[in-house]
Amino acid sequence: MSLQFGPAESSRWPAARHPRPYACSWGEHRHLDGYQLYRADLGRQFKISCGLKPLSRMLGLSPVEVDRTQIHHLSEQEMHEYVASDARLARELVARRMPLAFAHCDVPVLTH
Repeated sequence: MSLQFGPAESSRWPAARHPRPYACSWGEHRHLDGYQLYRADLGRQFKISCGLKPLSRMLGLSPVEVDRTQIHHLSEQEMHEYVASDARLARELVARRMPLAFAHCDVPVLTH
């Protein structure tokens, strides 16, 4: 697994999320940030939230919702359903944007 930070002055990177952009790789796999994918066009054009749950609901998907202040009280099964739901939603949202999504993959990080 590799992580490489990019220039701090990148205009497409929301400073509130991380101090600077980064590129990730895991072997031959590339990193794709679904948030950035949707934010680049739908979010900017329509001024909508591109967070996983709001975007999923807007597009007709049904996320598993929990009170995040009480997440530590979830049973093992409830936690599994919550985490698996987020993974399914992220995959579905990106799949709906293929093949456009490939253009938003990080450039592979070179390892030495």
